[in-house]
Amino acid sequence: MDSSIKIFINNFPNPVHKLVSIGSSGKAIKKTSPTILTGFDMGGSVKDLMNNAMSKFFLSLILYDEVIVTDSVFKKIILCIGLENCLVLLETKKIKLIYDKVDFELEFLNRSGSRLKLTNNMVVIPLVYYVDRNFKEFSNKKSLKSKFVQYLENSLLEDVQSLEDDADNSIYQHAFDELIKEVASPEISNKFLHGVETIQDMDPFQATKAMRLLNTLKGFSFQQKSGADVILQDAFSKDYLNTKLAFILKSESVDKIDFFSEITKIKGIPDIYHLLKTNVLDIHDIVRFTASNESKFFRDWYTNEDISKEDIYLKLMSNKKGGVLSKGVRWLYPNIVGLVNPVLGGIASGIDSFIVEKIANGWSPNIFLDDFLKSNIDLLIEKQERSIKKQEIIKRFGSVKPNTLCPCQSGLKFKKCHGYD
Repeated sequence: MDSSIKIFINNFPNPVHKLVSIGSSGKAIKKTSPTILTGFDMGGSVKDLMNNAMSKFFLSLILYDEVIVTDSVFKKIILCIGLENCLVLLETKKIKLIYDKVDFELEFLNRSGSRLKLTNNMVVIPLVYYVDRNFKEFSNKKSLKSKFVQYLENSLLEDVQSLEDDADNSIYQHAFDELIKEVASPEISNKFLHGVETIQDMDPFQATKAMRLLNTLKGFSFQQKSGADVILQDAFSKDYLNTKLAFILKSESVDKIDFFSEITKIKGIPDIYHLLKTNVLDIHDIVRFTASNESKFFRDWYTNEDISKEDIYLKLMSNKKGGVLSKGVRWLYPNIVGLVNPVLGGIASGIDSFIVEKIANGWSPNIFLDDFLKSNIDLLIEKQERSIKKQEIIKRFGSVKPNTLCPCQSGLKFKKCHGYD
């Protein structure tokens, strides 16, 4: 039986959609090509939103045994970190892909663009086929093509969304049907859809909101189909979910990724995606972090449903290596079944016996965060800083002999100071 903890990621910004005005003849009106941005909150730039999504993606690799994304999202990840880095991630078999075949589009019905129609007639080319045909867009190393395409194919959850069965559009139809229901709800429509009354008669701003909610609903459907334990959404989706579940939860749900991000900042652990972009870490370092026994122990503890946010905070802010962990309230962020019908499930009988045994033997989650993750990152940062300083000294003084005193006036020989790699 598969005991791995899975997360479905649905917080990446969608691309810009071009909306072309359609005249009464059914043909596009020339010289009119307005654009809108869909799929995420409108308060930030695309770059900032993408950086935030990538940061959460790498935190998810640490916190969960299996990370599930649509192939359209994985294409964005390839463009962010490169094909070779993604190849390494695929080798871990932690990344699982779902073919997201339908791209809901917006169509103008008149010259002013005041009315729009939602359609789902576009079928997107699967990433595995797209990369196979357009490999040069991603890499000049032809020798990697066969392996990368094969690994993409291996990672597909074909039982969730078959590549061959184009007639199976239940995920998209389900999301679309739920959108129609939400339009009929004055509370949801006023708060999230800017007062939409019918999806056949919307202004451009309302249509943007409707597309945003449609993407959220589709994400919940993908989570259900993939069997993911949790879903990573953006602020819009969290607000929507909390509104729908307020009558059950009594308080806002807790996002484990956001909370973990806060913890790492307090502990002085830099953003992993930023470290990758600035070449402090390479992808093999990150894989090593996620594959370590320390990381596995931490995941089993952190994702346990019977441990409260308060328990985790107190434990991780303590420098003690041992101690007894109290049983707390289970995490509130629920699984979503049938999009908006919450099934919270039964409360587990107690904390996992594996974790209890580890704590009794002196194990602490801080062993991973402080003694492993932070210590290794600090060493790599120090190594990079030393390398930069070494190059500065060599550039300034030319060749410096290993046994001469270091020009930085530390009193140490160069080979023991800035000449040390």
